[in-house]
Amino acid sequence: MPAARAAIVAVVDRPDILAWWQGALGELRATVRAQGLHATGPSGGVFASELFQQDRGQATVFIPGRA
Repeated sequence: MPAARAAIVAVVDRPDILAWWQGALGELRATVRAQGLHATGPSGGVFASELFQQDRGQATVFIPGRA
């Protein structure tokens, strides 16, 4: 089966990161279920250093999966 990754990328303010993370992860989980995909590992995130150094930066949340 082909590998897939569901992801959401946004520019986020540091004080909002937890709420953004929770909402984005909920949206991804719903999308994975609706598309009939199967998670192949834990969800994760990648954060630009600007998010912590300048209080605003790019954030990515993802779920690895397969069809």
